[in-house]
Amino acid sequence: MIGVYLVTNTINGNKYVGQSTNIERRIMEHKTPNASLASKSPLFVSDLQKYGVACFKFEVLQECKKHELKAAEKMWIDCIQPEYNTIGKRLSCAVRAKISATNKQHWSELSQDKKDEIISRLTGPRKGHPVSEETRRKLREHNLGKKKRKYSVRIIETGEIFNDLSECAAVIGCCDASIINQLSGRTKTTKGYHLERVETSRDECSGVGQGRELVEVRGNSESC
Repeated sequence: MIGVYLVTNTINGNKYVGQSTNIERRIMEHKTPNASLASKSPLFVSDLQKYGVACFKFEVLQECKKHELKAAEKMWIDCIQPEYNTIGKRLSCAVRAKISATNKQHWSELSQDKKDEIISRLTGPRKGHPVSEETRRKLREHNLGKKKRKYSVRIIETGEIFNDLSECAAVIGCCDASIINQLSGRTKTTKGYHLERVETSRDECSGVGQGRELVEVRGNSESC
């Protein structure tokens, strides 16, 4: 069932309004509260643990379509003003203290591996950490290997090879992005020409495309 539901504490009258695409499953989750619910509504979780599930009444307020859930939930929250819904409200010092205590307890229950994983995600990769000589050597060889090769472009119709795509773009009268779009498969031609990628060494490319006259371009324009 998709819709908005209400949970009422029959001891003190406090209420909680929620929405879900599966209300039955969500109610079962509330009856076995987890850390996610505790962080959103610590008072609700605290009272569930204090009074027990038997002292809470669960009911459906409204059935609606999935895209209507947020608006329907907001309407009911504005109407009922439930005490347990704390998101968007200014919290008192007592409530903030309860939230802090709940979060600290959840953190203390995590394994050290899980804590390290969370810290790693929050801080990102380490900066300035020492790198072994073996790693430096591999990086150096990798970068040198990349420098030995040069990215070239060939016009299939004429057979001409250009040292780089900027040189090719200047000759046929387009921007670099037009050539990149064709080489990546997003367009079929550039200025009426079919282009292909050519990888050759710097020595093989030296002098290629030098001293030529600008090619007269025919065909439909597909440039920027």
